[in-house]
Amino acid sequence: MQKKSIIIGIYAALVLVGGIMGYLMAHSVISLVIATIIAFLLFICSFLVWRKNLMAYDATIGILFLLFVFFGYRFFMTHHMMPGGMMTVVTALVLGYLMMRKKAVRNLS
Repeated sequence: MQKKSIIIGIYAALVLVGGIMGYLMAHSVISLVIATIIAFLLFICSFLVWRKNLMAYDATIGILFLLFVFFGYRFFMTHHMMPGGMMTVVTALVLGYLMMRKKAVRNLS
């Protein structure tokens, strides 16, 4: 569970940095606010996953799925690799990893 928790924490930091970059480059306050909220939720999930909370694991998968849809939509609409395309790929990788490991997590409880 600790490896999964670290991966979730790194992804949360990436989302937060993306929100800060959006604010600095495009003066997008909404980008900063939403990224901060989502990163905060993911950091909480990361901590709870570390403590072997299965509901937090499911919540993380749900949040990542919504982000995958959002970033995929942004990439489809703009056709810009940064940030939509890159975040779609990164989110898909993290989501795929967590979903592959979900069965192993369920067997531990």
